[in-house]
Amino acid sequence: MRKRWLAASYDKDLAAQIAEEHSLNPIAALLAVIRGLRDDEEIEDFFDPNPFFTLDPFALPDMDKAVERINRAIDNFECIAIFGDFDADGVTSTALLYTYLESKGANVLWYIPDRLTEGYGLSVGAVEKLKDMGAQLIVTVDNGVSAADAAERAYELGMEVVITDHHKVPDVLPRAE
Repeated sequence: MRKRWLAASYDKDLAAQIAEEHSLNPIAALLAVIRGLRDDEEIEDFFDPNPFFTLDPFALPDMDKAVERINRAIDNFECIAIFGDFDADGVTSTALLYTYLESKGANVLWYIPDRLTEGYGLSVGAVEKLKDMGAQLIVTVDNGVSAADAAERAYELGMEVVITDHHKVPDVLPRAE
């Protein structure tokens, strides 16, 4: 069965005006209009990613500890394993952190579990694989907050864990730096 897509109605003249005033592609200006952006500041904020970088990352709990541990790993040339996830934010986070750490001269590797055979999140099996790969510090991105058993296994194997995750925090947190 075929479905009909209905485009949102919009003010074509306003879209053309926004495109001209802000030197935007007409399709980008159309998106601004459809999203209800009208004043110059809203439009600039929407298309300029810089405001995202004005947020203070140290407002996140224990960010200072995570940064200190990661910097120590870089300085000591410890093997840092980034453990990601297979969805869009997990893959993106993995790529961003890997690229950054590599630019700092870190000894870094990445690992994203196979969705079908390994499932979601940091697991005991994945921790053991990372140990075999030489990891000394595991940094999770987009997962890990519910991986208490896996984090404990990492410590048993002499590794440490830094968890970055935006998912619901359970009552019992995993052991982490």
